[in-house]
Amino acid sequence: MFLRRRARSRDLSGGAVVLTAVRSTRAKLVRVLVALAVLGGVGAAGAWYLDNHFVPVGEFEQLSADLRGLEQDNQQLRERLRESDAAGQELRDELQRAGLDLEIAAVTRMELERQIVVLNEQLKQVQEELEFIKTAGSDKR
Repeated sequence: MFLRRRARSRDLSGGAVVLTAVRSTRAKLVRVLVALAVLGGVGAAGAWYLDNHFVPVGEFEQLSADLRGLEQDNQQLRERLRESDAAGQELRDELQRAGLDLEIAAVTRMELERQIVVLNEQLKQVQEELEFIKTAGSDKR
């Protein structure tokens, strides 16, 4: 038994059997560096997002003042638009009245021209009668 306790094979059978290689510190270091790189990337992406999507307080106040100014300008433009619409409506009404006046004038002109034609025909008849009477009166003498 004495020999058995000191044999090299005894040390192998007494401990746990490991079938994989022992993990080296290099692998642990690589994992830690990869984790740090990922965390750094996430931090940089977060800083970029905050920088691009959030406005500093001073800039926010300036933008708010600009917005109020734009709202006032918008209100003034709306008032001018209402005034322009009212003026445009007045002009449309006036144009419609002028169009009606033009139509009335055209109808009146046509009627007057017709009356002139009728009066010219009557004048010719009267002149013919007058001529006839003159010639008949001169024949009697």
